[in-house]
Amino acid sequence: MGSTYDTLSTIAEKEMPGVGSYALDKQMRDMGMVPQRLRTDDIPRIARAMSEVAAMFGREKAKTLRKKMLSIVPREDDDFQGRSPEKRIEIFTDIGYSAYFSGEWEEAIGNLEKAREIALDKDFQRKIVEIDAKIARISSRKKDFEYARTILHEAERFLDQTHDRDLKAEILYERGAVEWWCGNEKSALEYFRKSLDLAKILGDNRLMGLAHMGMANVYSETGDIEKDLEHSLESLKYFEKADVKEEIAKMYTNIGVTYEDLGNLREAENYYLLSVEYSRSIGYMLTEAWSYLNLSELYTSMGDYYSAEAYASNALEAYTEMEDKVGISLAKERFAMVYAAKGDYERAVECFEESIKLKEKYDTPYGLAMTLCRYGRMLKKKGHPEARKKILKAAKLFRQIGNEKKASECESFISD
Repeated sequence: MGSTYDTLSTIAEKEMPGVGSYALDKQMRDMGMVPQRLRTDDIPRIARAMSEVAAMFGREKAKTLRKKMLSIVPREDDDFQGRSPEKRIEIFTDIGYSAYFSGEWEEAIGNLEKAREIALDKDFQRKIVEIDAKIARISSRKKDFEYARTILHEAERFLDQTHDRDLKAEILYERGAVEWWCGNEKSALEYFRKSLDLAKILGDNRLMGLAHMGMANVYSETGDIEKDLEHSLESLKYFEKADVKEEIAKMYTNIGVTYEDLGNLREAENYYLLSVEYSRSIGYMLTEAWSYLNLSELYTSMGDYYSAEAYASNALEAYTEMEDKVGISLAKERFAMVYAAKGDYERAVECFEESIKLKEKYDTPYGLAMTLCRYGRMLKKKGHPEARKKILKAAKLFRQIGNEKKASECESFISD
């Protein structure tokens, strides 16, 4: 079966030059696999693990890699008949989650539902809850919040009866995340706190980090920046203890944003640069690019337009390399904000239009609405007749996803 390993290694190296083979070997070691003993059943697990790694370089990269790896599975074996129910559940869960990492929501849910059907047929209740938690997470990313709520509510009811604290802590965190995405800050905080309390009892550093991060996000939304910083620093501490490298990189960026909100621009700059350096060291290009966007915004506010444009260019280059269309739209928007600050409104309009064109095709309604609102505010400053239209369109999109707070906030700019 060495040829299977060779094929996987070739795919990994082609999609992630210089790191692909190393990443594959590391993932296989972590999963207790050896090249000479690879089986067809191992391929979905490897595709899942490698899709998560490739997602650091962008979803398009992850999508291509997972499809190539899964194509190795013989066509007559693609339904994995003849395996035990437990094994088939594991396989379809792995295939589903590999699609989650590449942003292919429908394919992810379809495979998870296959796993759920098998678990349901065999009355594997805990497995059903585990799968439901994953389906809920993906549904919330699709903005199908009511479905995610319903699934998680049923999961909570089951776990209350079984006293399964490990899984309940995860479910409570997921429920908090759904409420936060919906703009229900009070409810989100309640779920994050419950998750944190259980995580403390369990000694789960990763989950404590997630719960603190969730609370930090809520306090950021509600404007309590001091509490945002407090929970962000706690989150970083627990992620470092758990050695969750991707989350550490994200928290460096989040803490930078919080310091910027507090007006401590130098500390914000330090954390953004730290995020860039750390992200490079672990090959996490997504957070590296995001930090470039934040540095561009920071230097714009400081009036250093040369540095602001330079970091916007870095972000655009990174997102282009990752073939991340949403990221490219964000970089275009950042250029627009730099040009607007410089008074070059013609170029700002051009970049906003390019950004919106991409967002209409690739981004979520929330992301599109945020850009339309910023564009409308810029146009209003110039007395442009299209300003009101852009702002109202943004408010309508916010209402369509149930975020009344953002809708009202956006509409308030019309009368400013």
